[in-house]
Amino acid sequence: MGCCSSSGLSGAPRTTGKTPDEAAERDIARDAQETVLAKFASQLETDYDCTPASESSEKHHAATSSVGTDDGANSSVKSSRSLALRSFSHRPSITSQHQYADLNQTLIIFDWDDTLCPSTCLRRTLEGPNQTIQQTDDKTEAALSNLVDKVSVILNLAQKLGQVVIVTNAVRPWVQTSCNLFMPGVQPFLRRIPVIYALESLQLQQRVRGKKQKEDWLTETKVRAMRTACHRFYSRYNDQSWKNVLSLGDAFFEHNAIRQVVADRPEYTSQKKCRTKTVKLIQAPTIAGLSSQLSIIASWLVKIVRADGDLDIDLESSEEKILGWAAEFKSDFNSKV
Repeated sequence: MGCCSSSGLSGAPRTTGKTPDEAAERDIARDAQETVLAKFASQLETDYDCTPASESSEKHHAATSSVGTDDGANSSVKSSRSLALRSFSHRPSITSQHQYADLNQTLIIFDWDDTLCPSTCLRRTLEGPNQTIQQTDDKTEAALSNLVDKVSVILNLAQKLGQVVIVTNAVRPWVQTSCNLFMPGVQPFLRRIPVIYALESLQLQQRVRGKKQKEDWLTETKVRAMRTACHRFYSRYNDQSWKNVLSLGDAFFEHNAIRQVVADRPEYTSQKKCRTKTVKLIQAPTIAGLSSQLSIIASWLVKIVRADGDLDIDLESSEEKILGWAAEFKSDFNSKV
């Protein structure tokens, strides 16, 4: 979702208002949860073929800023290909009625801010006087370098599992702008992904400014954009039924939105099973915290897509619940989690 206002980080969605005490409480809870998730993520690292996080950020960004000859992208392609191929090598044979998990029947919808791009943290870290963007320090640069690897892996893997779409409440062209500024190594993957700017589905006079109706308004923007994405994807042949939809984002309202969209799907497909799956990430994550979450989700993604039923995964849940999901969804070759 993100919290960037009109500024040097112009275009990212604005946060709903929080008092200083509420923001401090949220940050304490976030830090505690990120510590738990970092433990899970660190156990996955030795099972990945990713470029080590210790590699210098300077070297990484020099390589990833050159689209088309991108060593970081190539490493991420190899990593996600390995994840997909090793997992699918264990797939049982399937009959036609079980093709819901096929590439051409699965729709994967990502949010952008605080799901793939740590917009809230970037605003706090980099927004200087007069709303200008300050230079990143070495620590932030290294954290962003590691995040580029994680985002590249999960996007490339997701594209091997289904049609990937980004739906955002940001203002055009924020997704491309923020990617260029902070995560240039993600550009080769982002080029292949449609981006829907949800606010463009509402007329200016329809936009609600009152605080009470803010969440309903945000939900409605996502509903319209997600409905568009679903209709486009599931209309490639006559009477194509909706089968397998996955939404990943940091806000509850976007997951409520996809459930509403699926519940209201066209009548010709309403009697057929559509598996609706949501993965909720932590709100306002740190850069390192977002990297940990994406590592975990990447290790679960194949089995999440293959699950024959609805799912509701929340990475802000208790460690016990996360252990349960890890046991259920971890890739077969990830034996340490």
